[in-house]
Amino acid sequence: MPDEVNIDDLLELPTDEERAQRLQGILKTCTADTQDFVRELLAQLRGLPKQRVLQGDPGPPDPPTPPAPRDAPPQIFKRPPPPFL
Repeated sequence: MPDEVNIDDLLELPTDEERAQRLQGILKTCTADTQDFVRELLAQLRGLPKQRVLQGDPGPPDPPTPPAPRDAPPQIFKRPPPPFL
């Protein structure tokens, strides 16, 4: 059974040739022809951005939420009803 394919690791590789080599290495235990699969996967990877959160880069912080005006009515949160037993 092949290992998992980490898409972000593939996206970090600079060329499609290197991505194809990595995929062929992962899929070397497959008995079926994998070239079509690799070609289609590489086509889908083009233009796909890496997920920054998974890479440890959270990106720019969200802007702070402005405080509520002092004359705003208080917010009342209702408790959910107890579960039906």
